[in-house]
Amino acid sequence: MFIPPEKLRDSSIVQMWIEEGMQQGMIQGLRNALLAHIRERFSDVPAAVETRIRQINDVERLNQLLLDVDEFSDAEELERQLN
Repeated sequence: MFIPPEKLRDSSIVQMWIEEGMQQGMIQGLRNALLAHIRERFSDVPAAVETRIRQINDVERLNQLLLDVDEFSDAEELERQLN
């Protein structure tokens, strides 16, 4: 069964997939930005910190961590905050 592309765009299921993809892209981008900022600040990202950050799926939490990185004195303090 062929469904014309314009009908697919109007489908609520397709719209939901698009929104989920955009959300996942935003989360991945925030994770990458946070990890880059941590590397810049502390010159290394402990494996436990990177693992924990890659597990966070909350956009607000990732945004807050990105804003807070400069307040941590070292990567260990950041790691404690993540647990």
